Amino acid sequence: MVGVLSVGRLLGSRNTGSFSPAALFAASEVGVWYDPSDLTTLYQDSAGTTPVTAVEQPVGLMLDKSKGLVLGAELVTNGDFSSGTTGWTVPEADATLSVSGGIATLAQGSVDNFCRAYQAITCEVGKCYAVSVEVTAVSSTISPRVHTVSAGTPSTPTWTAGSIASPQVVSGVFVASATTMYFIMMLPSADGASASFDNVSVKELPGNHASQSTSASRPVLSARYNLLTYTEQFDNAAWSKDSLLAFGSGSTINATTAPNGTVTADLITAANATAAAGVGQSAAVIAAAHTWSICFKPNGVRYVQLLWSTTASTNYANYDIVSGIVTAGTYTAATITQEANGFYRLSITSTINAGNFGAFAWFVDSGTAARTASFTGDGVKGAYIWGADLRVTNDGVGLPAYQRVGAATYGVTNPSVVIGNPDYDTTGFPLYLKFDGTDDGLSTASIDFTSTDEMSVFGGLRKLSDVNVAVVAELGVIYFAVNGSFVVAAPGSVAPTGYEAAAKGTVNSGIGASDPAPTTDVLTAPIKISTDQLVLRNNGVQVAQSTLDLGGGNFGNHPLYIGRRGDTTLPYNGRIYSLIVRGAQSTATEITNTETWVNSKTGAF
Repeated sequence: MVGVLSVGRLLGSRNTGSFSPAALFAASEVGVWYDPSDLTTLYQDSAGTTPVTAVEQPVGLMLDKSKGLVLGAELVTNGDFSSGTTGWTVPEADATLSVSGGIATLAQGSVDNFCRAYQAITCEVGKCYAVSVEVTAVSSTISPRVHTVSAGTPSTPTWTAGSIASPQVVSGVFVASATTMYFIMMLPSADGASASFDNVSVKELPGNHASQSTSASRPVLSARYNLLTYTEQFDNAAWSKDSLLAFGSGSTINATTAPNGTVTADLITAANATAAAGVGQSAAVIAAAHTWSICFKPNGVRYVQLLWSTTASTNYANYDIVSGIVTAGTYTAATITQEANGFYRLSITSTINAGNFGAFAWFVDSGTAARTASFTGDGVKGAYIWGADLRVTNDGVGLPAYQRVGAATYGVTNPSVVIGNPDYDTTGFPLYLKFDGTDDGLSTASIDFTSTDEMSVFGGLRKLSDVNVAVVAELGVIYFAVNGSFVVAAPGSVAPTGYEAAAKGTVNSGIGASDPAPTTDVLTAPIKISTDQLVLRNNGVQVAQSTLDLGGGNFGNHPLYIGRRGDTTLPYNGRIYSLIVRGAQSTATEITNTETWVNSKTGAF
């Protein structure tokens, strides 16, 4: 099944060794395993019509991998047409369905009208199904689709592959909205149109899949870490240019080979004047330590200064880009690192306030000068420049020092609006679901945990705010209002600047630990109601434990809500790299292996 069972492209994934979370469900344990790094499990809409194919696309359906994405029994009768046209209906009198060599051909007659061949499929409302069909020949176009009705020309099918104009296998998933769904092959309104097809398949895709029917409330798949844009295009208007010669179409743009071996480094040259000479760009930042870095190679200029536009007037760092040393400055975390092809990467780290702040790189006359806004240019001296990067300093470990970003991706005032075509490197940068802290959320149908009083919850998270209590994952609408439930919050009410895990058998109890935002963590919460066990682990270390009474009974048969309480309140502002919920107690080895796997997708420690 293309797009359902294929391995797919794992952008930003890392080596996870031999362990797989599938081992946690080998004995048919109830639960969920969500893996945003696996694009084959993500769809832009809740019905599974449109696959997620790239970063910065919304996620309306996320498949649960805990069941192995193993398909159920075939629901289509005679999908290989080995029994002629048995099981298929062609309602239009001017259309024919014939079979030759095990391949069906649907043909339109002389009447200009839509025509179709369809079959009714018995489904269960709310369950997910994989659909596939092989189009072997087509005269114009044909539209494979799944709908709740067979008659007419449905304009909003539950699933459609669009208008297929060439031989190919098309596939996808849909969530059943009726007990009887119809698989339809539809020809357009065209005299003599025809198409041949084979191997029609509809099978249940078991699992506790999470979805969001409201388009504006869907999290977005992202791997964005660098806050700057056009990081290799300094002629772009996103960059301010102070007292530099104008960029031209000649040697100044893509003038030499960059550290990564591509001819993408630009040449900037100071004008014949004494003034501030350099480049800068503003970006929206949060209140946290940030690292600003950029690569330089000398072409007459020896000294470069890096600084923020909003820090105290004395803060700066000077670099000798000929000798490769930091020569002066007030930033204690100023570094210079040799790169390939004669470049050095210059870097400063400093805590800044939230706002729209600028990062600047200027030429200076002396390596020992104080912070200055002037340089004696002669129209000849300059430097090659490449690879600008600005990110929150603790935004993951083991990441590449530089992420190329082209066009802008998000607006500052409305993060849900895409601006331009998302264009940035993802290799080495873990993928995550971005929850906006306003209305994003996903939820499942009810999951039956009534056979167990044990639970193991694992999450790879990045918490971006401590302003309000926020739900990462909650079993049931409100954990303390229903028996047999749990919640993981970031932050929580027990720990307003940290994380919280809470549960209820018939009595609720919660624990928390401080870990101020922004922070990236692998959280684990082992829970057992009968022994009143409630533990919280952060990055492989136990940070909280409670033996307070949880009452009795097992966990319940409730939906799992992700990113919001009951999909309505307490929205989460942050990222989810991985989420695993297992309705069983996990051994110390299983916990360690799972935390290691989740961290390989998260980069927390």
